[in-house]
Amino acid sequence: MKSFTYLLFTLIFGSHLLLALSYDCSDAKVNRGEKFQILGECRQYTCIGHESFVALVCPDVANCNKEPDITKLYPQCCPRC
Repeated sequence: MKSFTYLLFTLIFGSHLLLALSYDCSDAKVNRGEKFQILGECRQYTCIGHESFVALVCPDVANCNKEPDITKLYPQCCPRC
């Protein structure tokens, strides 16, 4: 039951963290499964296959006017409200 609850929670509340991007992993010299970050962005990218990336981004927080701290790596760059 715990695993089902965790899965359900992840699907409902965690899905906003994923952002699918289309890009050719071979052109970027990134292997499938590799994670990387782009300087100046508060995201963590993962190559999931040819022309497919997934990016983890900061969650939206209501009434939070703080900007990400792009001098830090994800997830430490996310605003704390």
